[in-house]
Amino acid sequence: MTNILFLHAHPDDEAIFTGGTIAALAEKGHAITVVFATGGELGTTKSNDDLSIVRKEEANHACSILGVKHVHFLGYHDSGLDKSIMPDNALALANSDMVSKQLADILRKQNIHTVFCDDEYGVYGHPDHVKCHEIALLAAQLHGLDCIVETTVDGEYLHFVQSHLVDHAFDAYGIEPDSALFRVGSNRQHPGLTTVEISSVVKINGIHLKAKRDAMAAHSSQIPQSSETLLFNDEQFKEVYGLEWFRHVPIKQSHHAQNSLLDGLE
Repeated sequence: MTNILFLHAHPDDEAIFTGGTIAALAEKGHAITVVFATGGELGTTKSNDDLSIVRKEEANHACSILGVKHVHFLGYHDSGLDKSIMPDNALALANSDMVSKQLADILRKQNIHTVFCDDEYGVYGHPDHVKCHEIALLAAQLHGLDCIVETTVDGEYLHFVQSHLVDHAFDAYGIEPDSALFRVGSNRQHPGLTTVEISSVVKINGIHLKAKRDAMAAHSSQIPQSSETLLFNDEQFKEVYGLEWFRHVPIKQSHHAQNSLLDGLE
């Protein structure tokens, strides 16, 4: 079986973007490691509790639901979306070479064969997501991998992208979803990639869809039981969250092993 690492910017990204795929790969016997680059400290909060502690607990619970074997936190601070007021230790301001060496050390210790990370646009332009792509690519090169697998969304699948996933991401920062922020660093007119750019589409069904839903619910500070997402019936939830999208990006000539990893899930 394969040792697989998913790098995500904030707790709950693992469930929203890749939860079904993680659950399916774990059930097949692959050893899954999830690394969170930040603690999600700037997410939604309605209590006086330390949000970084709350979100770390939620992330560990969600990962246990998905069948993740190892969970790591790189220890950087959620950068937010405004570069003029980013906090100390913000991931977006960190030295990429230093962070990539930190990640490469985890790749080495866990003998990782495949790395999943955000696409080059950070899916919707968040600086932490963009940074995760950069550091994952550097770390994969240091580790000697042939390719990385980018986590993305189909920007042409508008019902899903505009109505829920990206809206939720912007809501956490109190920003209107139709803002141009998701186009940071690109000329894209929509989040994610176009349909033709996507290598693999994983259809999430049955126990894997339930695991994804339960993992999202575990992030109750950000996705409360009263949220529209968790009030969906099973068919509505499947319609909105039942697809996960990926692109295979070669680092070296051969990258067939990574392509075949998702073939049985599509």
